[in-house]
Amino acid sequence: MGFDDNNAGVGIWADFNDDKDFADPGEMLSDATWNDRGNTPGATGVINGVNGSRPSTTRDLVFTVPVDAATSFAIRIRSTDYGATMTQGSAGGNQIDGETEDLLIRTAPVPTILLPNFSKPDSAFVGAVVNFKNTNSGYLSHKWTIDGVQYTSVDAAHIFNTVGTYDVKLVIEACVGKDSITKTIKIVAPTAPPASDFATDKSVYEIFETIHLTDLSTNGPTYWNWMFVNPVTDDTVDARHDPTLRGNDPFVNKNPDVLTGNFFGAVSIGVWDVYLTASNSIGAGNETQKVGYVTIQRSSYNMGAGTALPANVINVSAGTIYDDGGPT
Repeated sequence: MGFDDNNAGVGIWADFNDDKDFADPGEMLSDATWNDRGNTPGATGVINGVNGSRPSTTRDLVFTVPVDAATSFAIRIRSTDYGATMTQGSAGGNQIDGETEDLLIRTAPVPTILLPNFSKPDSAFVGAVVNFKNTNSGYLSHKWTIDGVQYTSVDAAHIFNTVGTYDVKLVIEACVGKDSITKTIKIVAPTAPPASDFATDKSVYEIFETIHLTDLSTNGPTYWNWMFVNPVTDDTVDARHDPTLRGNDPFVNKNPDVLTGNFFGAVSIGVWDVYLTASNSIGAGNETQKVGYVTIQRSSYNMGAGTALPANVINVSAGTIYDDGGPT
């Protein structure tokens, strides 16, 4: 907010009970520190723009929605200038040189009882990513404890480095309190190399789209080696061009996203065979080849920098012409 060499202020209110006013106790969220004297040295409020200039910083406000709040309610933000100070009653009426914004907030249903739960596999391989899916909703916080490691995400993914049986604990918190659930998972070592297998999200891609690869190999793979080969042009795209196509990072190399395009290292226009060799602690599995598995095509052209060369001439009998902004 800018100011014109006078006091200025910002007020924030929430109509938690949705009675169409902001006069109830606790409904003014901002305090006196949100009022500031524009040119007073050492001022600490929200204002730091002068004479209409755009402020260079922002300020956060953290508040708690009461457990008995309406399922939808308004938040009002008002600013003012010329010596005014925002108070509880400033939510209504006229303000000089200011602005008012109302935001509609919808809240999730509040659980009346806590029923913590999550899904998991009965067993998993050592060194592989294990996904734990939270089946709760409408809670304020979640905390996982897995093999001594804590996660605060809604779902959790963890890698177990040694075989054994482990406890997985999930603590959930809502307005009515906290509760937890603990389940066990057995981590085992593979007894054979992986049976390599994979899939893509589709078979035909427009150039410059991204290919999403998904590893379907069994027996707990922990290393992946992907390769694209165009048998017509004898072109190859592998880890020499894209490091995500080879390695032991399950969050990078297991299900890589591969770029298509007309630049070095991208999968270009044509029909490509796709290869995968997955490995684990026993050794490398079979190399799986899927012939003609993905097709990269160009069905439209942009006139301008992206136009096909040579000489910016489009040599197609029919198609769609876009400006340099593309289809949208």
